[in-house]
Amino acid sequence: MIKNSSRVDFSLPEKRDCQFAGRSKAAFTLAEVLITLGIIGVVAAMTLPALVQKYQKTVYVNSLKEGYTILNNGFRMMMAKEGVDLFEDTELFQVVKESGTDTDNVATEKAAVKVLEKYFQKINLVSRADLIGKSSCADLVGKGPRFWNLGNKKTCSGNYNMNYKLPNGMTMGLYIYSPSCYSFPVSSSEILAAGGKTTALCGMIDLDINGERNPNQWGLDGYRFWITQNGMVVPHWGKEYLIAKGVASANIAEKIIEGCNPKLSTSTGYSCAARIMELDNFQMKY
Repeated sequence: MIKNSSRVDFSLPEKRDCQFAGRSKAAFTLAEVLITLGIIGVVAAMTLPALVQKYQKTVYVNSLKEGYTILNNGFRMMMAKEGVDLFEDTELFQVVKESGTDTDNVATEKAAVKVLEKYFQKINLVSRADLIGKSSCADLVGKGPRFWNLGNKKTCSGNYNMNYKLPNGMTMGLYIYSPSCYSFPVSSSEILAAGGKTTALCGMIDLDINGERNPNQWGLDGYRFWITQNGMVVPHWGKEYLIAKGVASANIAEKIIEGCNPKLSTSTGYSCAARIMELDNFQMKY
Protein backbone atom coordinates (compact mmCIF):
# COMPACT_ATOMS: atom_id res chain seq x y z
CA MET A 1 0.00 0.00 0.00
CA ILE A 2 1.40 3.27 -1.12
CA LYS A 3 1.21 6.11 1.34
CA ASN A 4 0.91 9.73 0.23
CA SER A 5 4.04 11.66 1.12
CA SER A 6 2.05 14.90 1.34
CA ARG A 7 -1.49 15.91 1.79
CA VAL A 8 -3.09 18.85 0.11
CA ASP A 9 -5.41 20.75 2.40
CA PHE A 10 -8.35 22.10 0.45
CA SER A 11 -10.07 23.53 3.47
CA LEU A 12 -10.79 27.27 3.64
CA PRO A 13 -8.38 29.41 5.65
CA GLU A 14 -9.42 30.46 9.07
CA LYS A 15 -11.27 33.75 9.25
CA ARG A 16 -8.91 36.41 10.55
CA ASP A 17 -10.03 39.09 12.88
CA CYS A 18 -9.23 42.29 10.97
CA GLN A 19 -10.13 45.61 12.50
CA PHE A 20 -10.62 47.25 9.13
CA ALA A 21 -12.33 44.37 7.40
CA GLY A 22 -15.22 45.50 5.28
CA ARG A 23 -14.18 49.19 5.40
CA SER A 24 -13.08 51.29 2.46
CA LYS A 25 -9.87 53.37 2.53
CA ALA A 26 -10.27 56.92 3.87
CA ALA A 27 -9.48 59.84 1.52
CA PHE A 28 -9.80 63.64 1.42
CA THR A 29 -12.28 65.17 -0.92
CA LEU A 30 -11.26 67.99 -3.23
CA ALA A 31 -13.35 70.41 -1.18
CA GLU A 32 -11.53 69.43 2.02
CA VAL A 33 -8.14 69.91 0.36
CA LEU A 34 -9.10 73.34 -0.94
CA ILE A 35 -10.45 74.41 2.47
CA THR A 36 -7.22 73.26 4.16
CA LEU A 37 -5.07 75.12 1.66
CA GLY A 38 -7.23 78.20 2.15
CA ILE A 39 -6.74 78.07 5.92
CA ILE A 40 -2.97 77.68 5.47
CA GLY A 41 -2.95 80.66 3.13
CA VAL A 42 -4.86 82.85 5.58
CA VAL A 43 -2.55 81.90 8.45
CA ALA A 44 0.51 82.56 6.28
CA ALA A 45 -0.86 85.94 5.22
CA MET A 46 -1.40 86.86 8.85
CA THR A 47 1.97 85.68 10.18
CA LEU A 48 4.36 86.35 7.28
CA PRO A 49 4.41 90.17 7.62
CA ALA A 50 5.19 89.84 11.32
CA LEU A 51 8.03 87.42 10.57
CA VAL A 52 9.42 89.69 7.87
CA GLN A 53 9.22 92.69 10.20
CA LYS A 54 10.97 90.77 12.98
CA TYR A 55 13.72 89.73 10.58
CA GLN A 56 14.15 93.30 9.34
CA LYS A 57 14.42 94.59 12.90
CA THR A 58 17.16 92.03 13.56
CA VAL A 59 19.02 93.28 10.48
CA TYR A 60 18.71 96.89 11.67
CA VAL A 61 19.95 96.07 15.17
CA ASN A 62 22.93 94.03 13.92
CA SER A 63 23.88 96.85 11.56
CA LEU A 64 23.57 99.39 14.38
CA LYS A 65 25.91 97.29 16.50
CA GLU A 66 28.41 97.08 13.63
CA GLY A 67 28.19 100.80 12.91
CA TYR A 68 28.64 101.78 16.54
CA THR A 69 31.71 99.53 16.82
CA ILE A 70 33.28 101.19 13.77
CA LEU A 71 32.64 104.70 15.13
CA ASN A 72 33.78 103.95 18.66
CA ASN A 73 36.94 102.14 17.55
CA GLY A 74 37.82 104.86 15.06
CA PHE A 75 37.66 107.74 17.51
CA ARG A 76 39.32 105.78 20.29
CA MET A 77 42.16 104.96 17.91
CA MET A 78 42.41 108.64 17.04
CA MET A 79 42.81 109.59 20.70
CA ALA A 80 45.29 106.80 21.39
CA LYS A 81 47.55 107.29 18.36
CA GLU A 82 47.69 111.03 18.83
CA GLY A 83 48.33 110.57 22.55
CA VAL A 84 45.72 113.08 23.73
CA ASP A 85 43.23 112.98 26.59
CA LEU A 86 40.88 115.65 25.26
CA PHE A 87 39.10 115.54 21.91
CA GLU A 88 39.74 119.27 21.53
CA ASP A 89 43.44 118.40 21.23
CA THR A 90 42.99 116.01 18.29
CA GLU A 91 44.18 116.87 14.81
CA LEU A 92 40.59 116.59 13.56
CA PHE A 93 39.32 119.21 15.97
CA GLN A 94 42.19 121.56 15.17
CA VAL A 95 41.68 121.17 11.41
CA VAL A 96 38.01 122.02 11.77
CA LYS A 97 38.86 124.95 14.01
CA GLU A 98 41.34 126.33 11.48
CA SER A 99 39.42 125.71 8.26
CA GLY A 100 35.93 126.78 9.27
CA THR A 101 33.49 127.45 12.05
CA ASP A 102 32.25 123.85 12.00
CA THR A 103 31.81 120.88 9.66
CA ASP A 104 28.71 122.38 8.10
CA ASN A 105 30.58 123.65 5.06
CA VAL A 106 32.31 122.00 2.12
CA ALA A 107 35.80 123.39 2.74
CA THR A 108 35.86 121.98 6.25
CA GLU A 109 34.54 118.61 5.05
CA LYS A 110 37.44 118.27 2.64
CA ALA A 111 39.97 119.16 5.33
CA ALA A 112 38.38 116.80 7.85
CA VAL A 113 38.29 113.75 5.57
CA LYS A 114 42.10 113.85 5.24
CA VAL A 115 42.29 113.25 8.98
CA LEU A 116 39.41 110.78 9.19
CA GLU A 117 40.87 108.48 6.54
CA LYS A 118 43.73 107.70 8.92
CA TYR A 119 41.33 106.06 11.37
CA PHE A 120 38.42 104.99 9.17
CA GLN A 121 39.96 102.95 6.38
CA LYS A 122 38.81 103.88 2.86
CA ILE A 123 36.37 106.52 4.09
CA ASN A 124 35.10 108.76 1.30
CA LEU A 125 33.65 112.24 1.35
CA VAL A 126 30.26 112.59 -0.32
CA SER A 127 29.85 116.34 -0.49
CA ARG A 128 26.35 117.77 -0.37
CA ALA A 129 27.15 121.32 -1.34
CA ASP A 130 24.11 121.40 -3.59
CA LEU A 131 21.86 120.96 -0.57
CA ILE A 132 23.18 123.86 1.49
CA GLY A 133 20.40 126.35 2.12
CA LYS A 134 17.63 123.89 1.35
CA SER A 135 15.26 122.85 4.11
CA SER A 136 12.51 120.85 2.41
CA CYS A 137 12.21 117.25 3.58
CA ALA A 138 11.56 116.19 0.00
CA ASP A 139 14.87 117.75 -1.04
CA LEU A 140 16.94 116.40 1.82
CA VAL A 141 15.76 112.99 2.99
CA GLY A 142 17.94 110.26 1.49
CA LYS A 143 20.54 112.72 0.23
CA GLY A 144 22.63 113.00 3.36
CA PRO A 145 22.18 112.29 7.07
CA ARG A 146 18.60 113.51 7.00
CA PHE A 147 15.74 111.29 8.16
CA TRP A 148 11.99 111.22 8.66
CA ASN A 149 11.01 111.45 12.31
CA LEU A 150 9.85 108.26 14.01
CA GLY A 151 6.55 109.52 15.43
CA ASN A 152 5.61 111.96 12.67
CA LYS A 153 6.73 110.76 9.27
CA LYS A 154 5.82 114.08 7.65
CA THR A 155 8.66 115.83 9.48
CA CYS A 156 12.36 115.32 8.86
CA SER A 157 15.43 116.38 10.80
CA GLY A 158 19.17 115.93 10.97
CA ASN A 159 22.22 117.34 9.21
CA TYR A 160 22.42 117.34 5.46
CA ASN A 161 25.48 118.44 3.49
CA MET A 162 28.31 116.72 5.40
CA ASN A 163 28.40 113.04 4.56
CA TYR A 164 31.17 110.47 4.82
CA LYS A 165 30.83 107.01 3.32
CA LEU A 166 32.33 104.13 5.30
CA PRO A 167 33.84 101.04 3.62
CA ASN A 168 30.81 98.87 4.53
CA GLY A 169 28.39 101.21 2.75
CA MET A 170 27.18 103.04 5.85
CA THR A 171 27.37 106.82 5.94
CA MET A 172 28.00 109.20 8.80
CA GLY A 173 27.17 112.84 8.99
CA LEU A 174 29.74 114.59 11.17
CA TYR A 175 29.33 117.93 12.89
CA ILE A 176 32.25 119.08 15.02
CA TYR A 177 31.70 121.94 17.45
CA SER A 178 34.12 124.81 17.01
CA PRO A 179 35.93 126.71 18.40
CA SER A 180 35.29 124.72 21.60
CA CYS A 181 33.29 121.75 22.85
CA TYR A 182 29.89 122.26 24.44
CA SER A 183 29.95 122.14 28.23
CA PHE A 184 26.86 121.23 30.23
CA PRO A 185 25.32 123.60 32.77
CA VAL A 186 25.64 120.80 35.34
CA SER A 187 29.08 120.89 36.96
CA SER A 188 31.65 118.19 36.21
CA SER A 189 31.72 117.12 39.84
CA GLU A 190 27.93 116.63 39.87
CA ILE A 191 28.07 114.61 36.65
CA LEU A 192 30.81 112.35 38.00
CA ALA A 193 28.97 111.96 41.31
CA ALA A 194 25.87 110.79 39.41
CA GLY A 195 27.88 108.10 37.61
CA GLY A 196 28.45 109.95 34.34
CA LYS A 197 31.68 110.36 32.40
CA THR A 198 30.57 112.94 29.85
CA THR A 199 31.42 116.49 30.87
CA ALA A 200 31.41 118.05 27.39
CA LEU A 201 30.22 117.26 23.86
CA CYS A 202 32.57 117.90 20.96
CA GLY A 203 30.69 116.59 17.96
CA MET A 204 27.52 115.02 16.60
CA ILE A 205 27.30 111.93 14.40
CA ASP A 206 24.27 110.94 12.36
CA LEU A 207 24.76 107.33 11.27
CA ASP A 208 22.87 105.82 8.34
CA ILE A 209 23.34 102.06 8.59
CA ASN A 210 22.27 101.31 5.00
CA GLY A 211 23.60 104.35 3.17
CA GLU A 212 21.02 106.38 1.32
CA ARG A 213 18.54 103.55 0.81
CA ASN A 214 15.09 103.66 2.36
CA PRO A 215 13.43 103.95 4.81
CA ASN A 216 15.65 106.89 5.87
CA GLN A 217 13.93 107.09 9.22
CA TRP A 218 15.25 107.73 12.70
CA GLY A 219 15.22 104.59 14.81
CA LEU A 220 15.24 102.25 11.79
CA ASP A 221 18.24 103.04 9.62
CA GLY A 222 19.14 106.40 11.19
CA TYR A 223 20.79 106.85 14.61
CA ARG A 224 22.35 109.82 16.39
CA PHE A 225 25.48 109.79 18.56
CA TRP A 226 27.79 112.28 20.26
CA ILE A 227 31.59 112.43 20.52
CA THR A 228 32.54 113.39 24.05
CA GLN A 229 35.50 115.36 25.32
CA ASN A 230 37.20 112.12 26.42
CA GLY A 231 36.73 110.52 22.99
CA MET A 232 33.76 108.25 23.74
CA VAL A 233 30.94 107.79 21.26
CA VAL A 234 27.64 107.81 23.18
CA PRO A 235 24.01 107.59 22.01
CA HIS A 236 22.07 110.81 21.83
CA TRP A 237 19.60 111.22 24.69
CA GLY A 238 21.14 108.18 26.38
CA LYS A 239 22.26 107.68 29.95
CA GLU A 240 25.50 109.68 29.63
CA TYR A 241 23.73 112.56 27.91
CA LEU A 242 20.80 112.67 30.33
CA ILE A 243 23.00 112.48 33.43
CA ALA A 244 24.97 115.44 32.12
CA LYS A 245 21.69 117.29 31.52
CA GLY A 246 20.78 116.80 35.18
CA VAL A 247 18.00 114.22 34.69
CA ALA A 248 17.45 112.08 37.79
CA SER A 249 18.50 108.44 37.37
CA ALA A 250 14.96 107.26 38.17
CA ASN A 251 13.64 109.15 35.12
CA ILE A 252 16.31 108.23 32.57
CA ALA A 253 14.61 105.13 31.13
CA GLU A 254 11.31 106.98 30.74
CA LYS A 255 13.03 109.84 28.91
CA ILE A 256 14.83 107.47 26.54
CA ILE A 257 11.63 105.62 25.63
CA GLU A 258 9.75 108.89 25.23
CA GLY A 259 12.22 109.94 22.55
CA CYS A 260 11.96 106.61 20.75
CA ASN A 261 8.28 105.78 20.58
CA PRO A 262 6.53 105.58 17.18
CA LYS A 263 3.17 106.01 18.92
CA LEU A 264 4.07 109.54 19.99
CA SER A 265 3.87 112.20 17.30
CA THR A 266 6.44 114.22 19.26
CA SER A 267 9.01 111.42 19.19
CA THR A 268 11.77 112.26 16.73
CA GLY A 269 13.54 108.94 17.22
CA TYR A 270 16.82 110.56 18.25
CA SER A 271 17.09 108.34 21.35
CA CYS A 272 16.50 105.01 19.57
CA ALA A 273 20.19 104.06 19.64
CA ALA A 274 20.11 104.59 23.41
CA ARG A 275 16.93 102.54 23.77
CA ILE A 276 18.30 99.60 21.79
CA MET A 277 21.77 99.65 23.29
CA GLU A 278 21.13 100.69 26.88
CA LEU A 279 17.61 99.55 27.74
CA ASP A 280 16.55 96.67 25.49
CA ASN A 281 19.74 94.60 25.27
CA PHE A 282 20.22 95.16 21.54
CA GLN A 283 16.63 94.43 20.56
CA MET A 284 14.18 96.66 18.73
CA LYS A 285 11.10 96.60 20.97
CA TYR A 286 9.10 99.27 19.20
